[in-house]
Amino acid sequence: MLLALLFLAVPIYSTCYFEDSELFGRCYQFNNHSSSFIDAKLNCTSRGFTLTRIENLTLAHFIGSIAVEKFGETYGSYWIGLSRHQNSSNFQWEDQHPLDFLNWADGYPFSGYDYVAARLSDTQWITLLEPTRLPYICSYDAIEDDTTTEGPKTTKGNGYGNGCQKTDLNLENRCYSFNRQLLSVDDARKSCEKIGKTLAVFDDFYQINFVSSFAQSQFAATYTSFWIGLQRASASTPFYWPSGNYTQFTNWSPGYPFSNQLFVAQQISDTKWKTYTPDSLLFSVCSGIL
Repeated sequence: MLLALLFLAVPIYSTCYFEDSELFGRCYQFNNHSSSFIDAKLNCTSRGFTLTRIENLTLAHFIGSIAVEKFGETYGSYWIGLSRHQNSSNFQWEDQHPLDFLNWADGYPFSGYDYVAARLSDTQWITLLEPTRLPYICSYDAIEDDTTTEGPKTTKGNGYGNGCQKTDLNLENRCYSFNRQLLSVDDARKSCEKIGKTLAVFDDFYQINFVSSFAQSQFAATYTSFWIGLQRASASTPFYWPSGNYTQFTNWSPGYPFSNQLFVAQQISDTKWKTYTPDSLLFSVCSGIL
């Protein structure tokens, strides 16, 4: 089934509070102070927010990829706004939204464990006791700003433009496709060129985060990277995209780029860039122009 999505991020002016993240018109605030479920809930509601609701797999992966970076951990969990209320066998979201999406880990929920957390490793849900102390995520509606304009609309399935296909993920002026073969950077580049694309180009962090949120499910992996179209000619020259334009922003993982490595891949877990040798075998993402 072709999926149509409306992405209301604003590329120039943020519609969330500083350092919060936005997707689908909702803002997400990552709180690294470990709290019990009730304390986390009260902290969110005291500011007019709620513990976050996860309504689909796209949102789960988007939040999960940011949480790994924000919380500085790969393993562990964080509270979401789902719990089984007293004298009830049913789980309910804190914002009273219907529970129409489930993402339970195998074997869950446990009887008698009524409070739900999402695992950092795979975004799946587990049940815990209320006093368990975890980081948590609050959410709230994006802030209206009369100085902004409507953000880019995204769809999956328009099927137009240079190299773009019906099954691609489209965001702003680019379409993206996912290659599940493990290839060297040269073979990955040739594979993209065969379908009229280049290795992935990103114009902003919205594209980076959105593509990474899909990469976990597309590649069925979390702890690896995929080739993108950023490279340099030598250790002393700047990085550039396939168009020949130098990158206008950076997204390096700490310690990178390595001085003797010229080609760039993006980590699935935290969206950061690393350099690799050209013979490294990685997944890849291609992009075309809409």
